[in-house]
Amino acid sequence: MRFGLLILLFTTIVACEKRKTIITIVDTGENDRITLGKQLRIINTCAPRVVALDFFLVPDSLGLDSILVKEIETAKTIVLAAGLHDPLGSSDMWDSLELSHPKFKGSAYGFVNFSQDDSVILGELPTRQFYRGQSVYSFSYVVAENSFGVKPEYKNRGSGYLDMPLDNLHDYQLITSEELFNGQFDRSDLENKIVIMGYLGKKEDFLYIDKKLPKVNGVVIHAAFINKLVDR
Repeated sequence: MRFGLLILLFTTIVACEKRKTIITIVDTGENDRITLGKQLRIINTCAPRVVALDFFLVPDSLGLDSILVKEIETAKTIVLAAGLHDPLGSSDMWDSLELSHPKFKGSAYGFVNFSQDDSVILGELPTRQFYRGQSVYSFSYVVAENSFGVKPEYKNRGSGYLDMPLDNLHDYQLITSEELFNGQFDRSDLENKIVIMGYLGKKEDFLYIDKKLPKVNGVVIHAAFINKLVDR
């Protein structure tokens, strides 16, 4: 009897922890744009709160993008990635802003740049930078603001930086591309959740966050910062 109660308690704790998770990462793998469009189509049927695309959609791929364009337009709220380039001698001023092709009309966009120290270790996130005199907010900040809101202390903090939140680095659900297409996932992991579509491979988007820890994909780092920013 006591053993049965322990099992029930453990199951309840696991269920409660799962309900607290507000972010689901969908691994895009190395899928082409047609497949990405089909992935987003499945995600859209589950009514997520916001979908964030942690990849660029440039240059134009002509007719190959028709499904993806349609599904981006179908999504309730979708955040696209942007990139800041060519710093102007200041820590927060930039000369160039990279965006996806204009046909991909998202709800908002945010820059995906991270800040690294001399040891190439990611230590912090700039929440706001400036491009030609205009404010540009980070991808993580924009996703948080467009989903469950941002904690008051992070609003209007200029170009302040957030420390890397190592404590909630794994606070997300993961659905692989195969699981998504085979229906091997719980719809509740997508419904009313923040869904980040991104690559979980071991290529260029793989960063050190601590000398004692292995490298981490950028999409996982975004999830950690979003969790820190969101006002639950």
